[in-house]
Amino acid sequence: MGQLTTVDATFLHAETGNTHAHIAGVGIVDPAGCPGGRLTVPLVAALIRERAHLAAPLRQRLVHVPFSLDHPYWEDDPDFVPERHISEIGLPAPGTRRQLADVVAMLHERPLDRARPLWEIVVVQGLEGGLAAVYAKVHHAATDGVMAAETLAALLDLTPEPRDVHADADGGAEAGAEADVERTPERAPAPADMLRTGLLKAALHPLKAALSMARAVPHVDEIPGVAAIPGVGLASAFVQGALRREGLPRVPRSSAPPTPFNRPIGRAAPSPAANCPSTRSRRSGGASAAASTTSSWRCARPRCGSGSTSAANCPTARSSPGSRCRCAAAGRPPTRATRSRS
Repeated sequence: MGQLTTVDATFLHAETGNTHAHIAGVGIVDPAGCPGGRLTVPLVAALIRERAHLAAPLRQRLVHVPFSLDHPYWEDDPDFVPERHISEIGLPAPGTRRQLADVVAMLHERPLDRARPLWEIVVVQGLEGGLAAVYAKVHHAATDGVMAAETLAALLDLTPEPRDVHADADGGAEAGAEADVERTPERAPAPADMLRTGLLKAALHPLKAALSMARAVPHVDEIPGVAAIPGVGLASAFVQGALRREGLPRVPRSSAPPTPFNRPIGRAAPSPAANCPSTRSRRSGGASAAASTTSSWRCARPRCGSGSTSAANCPTARSSPGSRCRCAAAGRPPTRATRSRS
């Protein structure tokens, strides 16, 4: 089983009582096609249980090295139960978006339990219009943007009919008898092995640190804040001259202007939200597809969506008067599902 990289471990070590390193998204869905017209914890848990083998962050937990001599390892949780990560709450009437934002802020303030796989899902009932919301949170040490997109692709389908997911993501079994073989959980190294590896890395750490500092000295004047220290620029120029690196391109010096965000971080964190028409997000994103996927309506739908094919139900068409439903044009039913990032 893999070990956390230095960057991933930084997200763990940077957490404090007021600062958390998890990321989250909120989806607003129409549960009309679910059994009984309600999206429930058992439905979500069944989906996670069926597809957890396709997304490692859903089933992996942290294993710490003795005495914290090295970065933690990942291993499959032998007691993995999706229901432990999924809960359900209800909004009081009338269930406005402002009320939803307040609940999301409250949920986002809670840290994740590091004894379990680092994710949780909360189903929020009672939104106006008969809608529901799904709040999903995962630690940044467990996933990045690419892996988060892969996890969503593993959990969601592009059509109302669910695809066959019995085959393992590693390219293994075909659907059938081989697919029913229980997957053997991957475990982290034994504590003695982790301790031995950690001691070896600790012994070599001073040498690696010295080499890293030597490589960084020619560029120390490019570090924000450090460049303002008297003499840093001269020292950097001297080292670059000694190393015959005068021809290197220089990074523009800039200082971050003061903004309302430059304040001490507190435990309470409001969650503001705004509607953004898809046409506006396309203009601001330009040719970048990544820009539009974080702010526009998504047409991917959960398995229990209503299956409506009416363009009048497409939020893309409603948010942009005069635009046609891209969902219908792509041959897939529209859905009232959005995705935002906290």
